[in-house]
Amino acid sequence: RFEVINLGSGTGFSVLEVVESLSEVIQREIAYTFECRRQGDSPASFTDNSKAHEVLGWSPKFKLNDICDTAFRWSIKRQKIAFKELYFDS
Repeated sequence: RFEVINLGSGTGFSVLEVVESLSEVIQREIAYTFECRRQGDSPASFTDNSKAHEVLGWSPKFKLNDICDTAFRWSIKRQKIAFKELYFDS
């Protein structure tokens, strides 16, 4: 038997909040434009982590800037690995 358990902050972030957080992490301004929502786009999306807390005793520990920082560092690491594989491991 399997159970589905959502892991997340329980609160949503706007695209603009994520862009601003990532801009802060990389210490560079990120250019963006505002556009209308596309047909079919969800107006909001976030997790309900109450089951994770109840079943696992889990609660989120990281803030948006921490998550953006980790994602950015992971991306840089992946780019270095891909570059090495492309140019030095063939």
